[in-house]
Amino acid sequence: MATLIALIALGGATASRAADASNQCLARGDAAALVQAIAPDLLQAAARKCSATLPPDALLTRQSGALMSKYRRAAAGAWPGARRALQQVAGPEIGGMLEGPLAQSIVGPLLAPMFTQNVSAADCADLNTIVMMIEPLPAENLGRLFVAVYDMADRNRAADATDTGLVMPFHLCHPKQG
Repeated sequence: MATLIALIALGGATASRAADASNQCLARGDAAALVQAIAPDLLQAAARKCSATLPPDALLTRQSGALMSKYRRAAAGAWPGARRALQQVAGPEIGGMLEGPLAQSIVGPLLAPMFTQNVSAADCADLNTIVMMIEPLPAENLGRLFVAVYDMADRNRAADATDTGLVMPFHLCHPKQG
C-alpha cells in the first residue's frame, strides 16, 4: 500500500521538482525508455479521449492486437531506463518506491492521463495519423520520436522572448552533459 501511495504522489512530486529542472538533465535514452514503458497506456488513454471523435475503424481507437502487443513487449524491456528517469525526476523521496513489479504495473496508468490531459477533440485526427505513421516502425521509435520533439519544444521555449512561463518538467541531457 505504501508503494501505491508513493506512486500516486509521484505526479505531485514531479510537478514540485519542475523548478529544479534547470539544474539537472535527464538522459535521452532514459526519457525515451519512459515513453516506451508507458506507450500502451498512452495509446489507450488517447483512444479513450478520441473514441467519440474518430470513426470506429480508426487505428487509434481500434488498437489492433498486433499494435498493442508490439508496444507491450517493448514496454516490458524499457522499465529499467524508465525507472531511472522517474527516480531522477521524482527525487529520492519517491524514487526508492519504484522497485518491483507493482510499481511497474502502476506507473503507466498513473502517468498516461498526465500526458494526454490536454488532448482535445481537435487533436484526435492528427493523433490517429501519427499512430498510423508509426505503426509499421519498431516500437522503440515512439520514445525516440517523443524525445526529439520534446527537445525541440524545450529549446524553442527557452529561446522564445515571449515565453509564457511554461516550465518543462525536465531538460534532456545533450551529449556533453551525459
